[in-house]
Amino acid sequence: MWAAWCAFHHSLRQNRATATEPPVTSLNGVSRVTNWFRTAGGRLRDSWLLVVEVTLATTASWFVASRLLGGPHGSGDPSAFYAPAAALIVLSQARGVRLRRALRVLAGIAVGVVLGEAVVGVFGARSTAAVFVVILAAAGITVATGAPGVVRNQLTTSALFLVAVVPPGQELDSRTAALRRAVSVVDENLRLAVWERGSRSRVDAARSAADHVDYAVRNTRTLARSTVVLARLPQPPPPQFATALAGLSRLAGCAAAVLTAVVAGDGDTADRHVDRAGAVALDAVRAMTPLVRHEQPLPVSTIVGHIRMVTVDLLRSAGADKPDVLDAIDAALALPGAHRTGDS
Repeated sequence: MWAAWCAFHHSLRQNRATATEPPVTSLNGVSRVTNWFRTAGGRLRDSWLLVVEVTLATTASWFVASRLLGGPHGSGDPSAFYAPAAALIVLSQARGVRLRRALRVLAGIAVGVVLGEAVVGVFGARSTAAVFVVILAAAGITVATGAPGVVRNQLTTSALFLVAVVPPGQELDSRTAALRRAVSVVDENLRLAVWERGSRSRVDAARSAADHVDYAVRNTRTLARSTVVLARLPQPPPPQFATALAGLSRLAGCAAAVLTAVVAGDGDTADRHVDRAGAVALDAVRAMTPLVRHEQPLPVSTIVGHIRMVTVDLLRSAGADKPDVLDAIDAALALPGAHRTGDS
């Protein structure tokens, strides 16, 4: 009897102790999280210098490439992307290996960028011929120079990125940025050359032209997106768009001729091209007049509006946005007249 009572009492105490202890799985989970944070903190303490190097090197390389050098197409050139990428790759190669190998990797990236730019300039971006030539040239260069695998990979990847990945539309943005940069350089020079202050009006005209060219580029990008939507419709696109787009191309040529003449100080030639720009713009818009006489699908109406906006932007870049020309454009599209210069 006494033995049974002792056994019961011992069992009761053991159950109470078990009930007060936290679950083993909960302790294990907390321990794992604590250990992870402790390990992560130790790694940061051991490698804080690497974090600082990577952050400063990539940021500085981006600043130098995009702001100081400006890239091959001026400030804001998307090719500046390669600067921080190259810095990351070189830093990863340089830790624990010889400096000579890191320099080889950097040289491979640089050669790849130059190769890609050259091929795009000859064959255009995203073409089968461009990809074929890039791979052939990259393979030939790396084999002839005896480059190791990591250099070969970086050279080929850098060149292929320019040829097959970078959107061709970015070239318009790059060239617009280059135009703005050129105007800014001339403006700075005029501030120092007091005897050339008479050229201020030409610089101001070029700056205004660059602003409106930028608007035209943005609207052209929107026009391209709308054209993709139109191409997906079952019915063929209206033939009037081909005539209007051809007119836009001629209008861009007129605007370029006006800017060239203005910068050169040839006012008579600039005036002739301004008059021609107005006539070309009217022809381009009037080609779409039949489309506004009847109800059209939404993509068609949208494209008509986009072509009008690009036309007005190009006219303003050439200083050819005369009220009578703008009113005639709106009349051709059955829009309210009395066009104000500040509207578009």
